[in-house]
Amino acid sequence: MDEMKRDRIVAYLRHRIEEFGIRLEDLAPEPEVAAPLKVQGADRYRSANGDRWDGEGEMPEWLRRAISAGQSIDHFEVAPAQRASSGR
Repeated sequence: MDEMKRDRIVAYLRHRIEEFGIRLEDLAPEPEVAAPLKVQGADRYRSANGDRWDGEGEMPEWLRRAISAGQSIDHFEVAPAQRASSGR
């Protein structure tokens, strides 16, 4: 994600947090309710821009757009040896 896009998202979120009166404590998970984070598998698909997808769940928009533009999904597939070393 480029820095300008990130800054716009942060500004938008700050505005919405202020608009709804959300406090930091509201965002922190309650210890007894918090579920453990899912350990992410190695990336199965990766773009030249650094976008990643492990192949599970809904296909991300960046990959869907590339395929509908005529690119093969195989073009984005990470080789099994690289997948093992990506360590995500």
